[in-house]
Amino acid sequence: MFNKAAENAFGYKESDIVGKNVNILMTKSQAKKHNSYIQNYLLTGKAKIIGRGRVVNVLAQNGNVRQCHLAITERVSGSLRFFVGILAVLY
Repeated sequence: MFNKAAENAFGYKESDIVGKNVNILMTKSQAKKHNSYIQNYLLTGKAKIIGRGRVVNVLAQNGNVRQCHLAITERVSGSLRFFVGILAVLY
């Protein structure tokens, strides 16, 4: 889900985001590291951000960077594993 508030804050439509890799919301330096962070978690089970919160920079569609608080949780349903992130714009 990418709600109307998120659309307004970041300039993307829900259809631009849902089903895509979350790294499209990341700065280039963060996006380069993202997949290795996920891979490391899947291999080791050691969470660095999952279940905790952290301040991150989020890249809006217009190129502006917005500082946000990110919380990620993991859910498992049968053989499927989901990661759910919640962003709150900090101002």
